[in-house]
Amino acid sequence: MRQLKTRQEISDWLTDNLHAIPGCSETTVSVQYELREPEQDGCNWSRDLVINYGRDDSEVVTRHLRSLYEDARRRFNVSEP
Repeated sequence: MRQLKTRQEISDWLTDNLHAIPGCSETTVSVQYELREPEQDGCNWSRDLVINYGRDDSEVVTRHLRSLYEDARRRFNVSEP
């Protein structure tokens, strides 16, 4: 069962987990919007992310972000106040 979090909380979770990885300390991630209807896998937030790499290498970030992102989509659904 997915935990309910705000888009900001999911964004913070992604960003915090990236910051623990060498070479990803300046990147921030933002979840864009909640979906009206969950996708087939049950996740109710968009696959669209805004990624600010800072001075991090985008290839390094992308390599690590992909698994974090999939983990977040399995763990969380959006519940906006």
